[in-house]
Amino acid sequence: EAGQAAGDAGAGSGSGAEVAAAGPWGEDGGRLAELAAVAGREDLGPEQDAAFIQAAREALRVGQGSQSGSFSGRSVAVARGGVARELRGRPGGAGRAVTFLQGLLPAHPGPETFTLMPLHSDFVRCCLLARLHLEALSLLELEGVILPGRRTAAPTAQDFILYHYYGGVVFLGLRRYADAQRFFAIVLTAPALSESAITEAAWKKYVATALLLHVPAASPSKHCSKAVQRQIKKCKEYEDFRAAFESGNSKQLQDVLAQHRARWVSDGNLGLLKLCVEAQVRFQVRRLARAYVNLRLDVLAQRLGLQGAVLAEHLLVKMVSAGQISARIDQARGVVTFDAEEAAAPDALEALRGGFAHASALNEKVRAFNESLALDKKFVSKHLTLASTEARTGDLFSEVHRKQMEYPERDVGI
Repeated sequence: EAGQAAGDAGAGSGSGAEVAAAGPWGEDGGRLAELAAVAGREDLGPEQDAAFIQAAREALRVGQGSQSGSFSGRSVAVARGGVARELRGRPGGAGRAVTFLQGLLPAHPGPETFTLMPLHSDFVRCCLLARLHLEALSLLELEGVILPGRRTAAPTAQDFILYHYYGGVVFLGLRRYADAQRFFAIVLTAPALSESAITEAAWKKYVATALLLHVPAASPSKHCSKAVQRQIKKCKEYEDFRAAFESGNSKQLQDVLAQHRARWVSDGNLGLLKLCVEAQVRFQVRRLARAYVNLRLDVLAQRLGLQGAVLAEHLLVKMVSAGQISARIDQARGVVTFDAEEAAAPDALEALRGGFAHASALNEKVRAFNESLALDKKFVSKHLTLASTEARTGDLFSEVHRKQMEYPERDVGI
């Protein structure tokens, strides 16, 4: 039926009547096969697209909705066809696509049962396009990503890395830079046999995110596949920007930003790199605050590459108001006095909270694994055998017994 429907779709005119009147529904996903055959077509008009969207809603709600929580390859193709038509349709299509996918994706009762489906990457992408970052946040904060069973369509490698790439962009929009860096690192460290535009885009944003956090940007490269490492070396403009940032020279960083402006615009990272320029100035202020107690505003402006003491004063006021530093300004003397105990930076506090949360989640996984080992027959049998041997020889930790005491081959999920 799918082959016949595909042949009819290629030979026919693709009118709205053909799409809307594709029934009667065939048995065993017959209509899904008919819709899947035309899902990827982009040459249909607005009326035909509207008819397809309506037919897709009806078919997916009947057979493959959130009640079952499972998707066939056909249902994924039909859902993506509907999303594509919503996005290229009338204004507000991204928001309608978010609502459409929310009605399809299964609910997640808890972080321990999160199953990554093929449409999750499409959902996060639509949330980005609709500027509904918080709609995707509840999904992205779930821990313990696992793949679905054999009875449903599993996400491809591209679905997996797109989900984490779009998730990293969502966290960037929410200024949660530590989480964004973690998601981009997952994309970069995923096994790869060839170069990919997704990993290249992830590396570029990873570099900028690392600069915003003021942490080494090249740390994950040693864990990347050879193909990703080769691709990283081609991003010379971003390496120049990183080197200029770490030099502490504001003028040099501004020059690099202006020199490769066309590249930043084409990559969609100009705004992100401008934040890095601002972050470098703030880092310089914190460094000077640790080295000096009193500092003239004109000298501070010179050190930061700012045009005049007035701009330096405005910068200090913003940083004090944001709690990034603790300082007092004497306008009559034109001097800033840095307090001995500098306030902790919000980015550092966010990174610390994220580290504690990740460590807590990791501890829960280890605890759950230890509990599962206590119920594992193979493990318990070996443990009892060792205990019996210890009673006879008193040498529990001999090399022979250590080799016998091996954990069963199971995936800890860490």
